[in-house]
This record gives sequence, C-alpha cells and structure tokens, in this order.
Amino acid sequence: MDDEAPRSQAGASAAEIADAGPGRKGRAYRVVLTGGPCGGKSSALGLLRSRLQKQGFQVLTVPECATPLFEGSGGYDMSWAGTRKHVELQQTFLRFQIAQENAFLKLSTLRDAPAVILYDRGVLDGFTFCSDAEWEQVLQGTGQTITSLYERYDAAVHLVTAAAYEDGRFYQFGEGSNNPARFHNAEQALESDKKSETVYRAHPNYFKVENKPTFTEKVTPCRSSRGDCCCRPRC
Repeated sequence: MDDEAPRSQAGASAAEIADAGPGRKGRAYRVVLTGGPCGGKSSALGLLRSRLQKQGFQVLTVPECATPLFEGSGGYDMSWAGTRKHVELQQTFLRFQIAQENAFLKLSTLRDAPAVILYDRGVLDGFTFCSDAEWEQVLQGTGQTITSLYERYDAAVHLVTAAAYEDGRFYQFGEGSNNPARFHNAEQALESDKKSETVYRAHPNYFKVENKPTFTEKVTPCRSSRGDCCCRPRC
C-alpha cells in the first residue's frame, strides 16, 4: 500500500463540486467514512450532513449494512470464523452494499442541487474482517476488483477507533453497549482499525481523524472549514 501521508485540503463551494466532479460534471461527490468499530462514523456523518446542507448541498447518507443485516438475522455466529460461511457472509454484505450505494447514487440525480453522498462504511470495509485469502475469494465470487471498489469513492475519511485511546476505556461492544450488534472486543477493534487504514490509505484522496479527549474535539476537523476538504474533488 501507498505510504504517502494523509492529505488536507481547503474547502470548496457547492458550485465548484458540481462543476469539478471527477470526470463527470454534476455527478454526486462520494465520501466514505471508515475506520475500526466505535470510531464515531455515524455521529460524524450527522455533523457533516448538517454542515453541508447549510452550504447548499443536497446530502444523501448511506447507512452501513452490517448492523441491520445482523440485527435482522440473529447476529454473527462465531463458528463461521475461518470457514466458507464467513466468505459467503462477506460476499452477501458486498453485494448488498453495492446495490444500496447504486440506489442512493440514482436518487441523487432526481434533484438539481449539487449532491454529496456520505457513506457510513464502504465496500472495502469487508476486507478489514477477512484474511487476504478470504478477501480474494470474496472478490472472485462477486466479480469485483480492488480498483473497481476504490473508484466508487472520491474521498475516504478514516476515523480511528476509540479502542486506540487510553487503553480502550471508551470502547463499547456486545450486549448492553451503545451498539449490541458490535461483536469485536477492543483488541480486535484495534486490529480492524489498522487494517482499515492500510486498505483505504491507498485511496488517492485519503484523510485520517485521530482520537481526542472528547468526541467533540475529535470531530472538530469535520465541522471546521478544513473539514470541508473531504468534499473537494481532486481536479
């Protein structure tokens, strides 16, 4: 993977995004929020959505697919780990995610306002929960390539998991937590976060958001003018 440092760019206006979308004037600008479990992706997404709407953008938010699928199907069975069933699960997630993203992209064309699509996790996140061999099987079974998956996003924003801050004392998972469907312990969350960074860091428009003493401080870059960088196409 590319070892280039994460980028930071100045903000762009709604008109600039509409006119400078990579290769296709007027196409929605697509930003994926990623990182290990409990990084604040969903909360940051809400803040970004509010800010961008105030700037005149049409904002669409694509929810992550794993939680509702797990909640509606009995959750993850640990006996699947390391077996063909885990590969089949990730193939199911990937197909579902692609279909969901395509639907939101189509919806973005129904209004005239310049559009930004924000994704709570993306199609590459499945890789963070697979071995290299498993992920290769996932790609082969779905007819996808790493390149085709990168091209689905114009920018990638990595929010570091809370498990990486102060020995993980703010990290929650399992029954009784703020997300009962989250099944990774703190150690596993750290591993997932590092793999997520490795996967997405190779994206040509990658940004990393580190942990801070409070969540408000952590997401301040997303709310400031510098935070608008995630919505600026690389022209």
